[in-house]
Amino acid sequence: ALGTPAAVLAGIAQAARNGVLIKGGEYLESLGSITALALDKTGTLTVGEPEATDLVPADGVSEEILLLHAASVEQRSQHPLARAVVRAAERRAMVLRDVGDLTAVMSRGVRATVDGAVVEVGRALLFEDAGVKVPSAIQAAVEQLEAKGRSTMIVRRIGHTPEFLGVLGMADQPRENAG
Repeated sequence: ALGTPAAVLAGIAQAARNGVLIKGGEYLESLGSITALALDKTGTLTVGEPEATDLVPADGVSEEILLLHAASVEQRSQHPLARAVVRAAERRAMVLRDVGDLTAVMSRGVRATVDGAVVEVGRALLFEDAGVKVPSAIQAAVEQLEAKGRSTMIVRRIGHTPEFLGVLGMADQPRENAG
């Protein structure tokens, strides 16, 4: 009975001597059930800078309208995903719209006024927390992109039809020599 706790404590101590901090014995023990492990220090296996990889506009919306509204709002944000959206618009030589004050909703997204309409860009929780149902087609696009490992951003323009403009998929790209 004393052998397991002593082994766990010895393992935690040895890891600490090598610069690895383990929160507790249960975390060390759970390593025994791992079948696959992927590690990446940002910028080692990947470029270290996310890119807009997918534009999925809603029915009746063009990719240009989706990206223009998202990038116009995101141009005022310093978030890495926001910068990726703006770079995607710049690559298409888009002239971004002037926007009103940017409001950040912690861990949810952002909103600002673009051409007199409030535009929101964020996770599904941004809309769900406000009691707004995300259309099933938009939710399906989010699920498909996330299944491919993408971070997603939903774009909604309040007071216009269609309100939901679409979804952007974001990902950090692998380095060419990471093979």
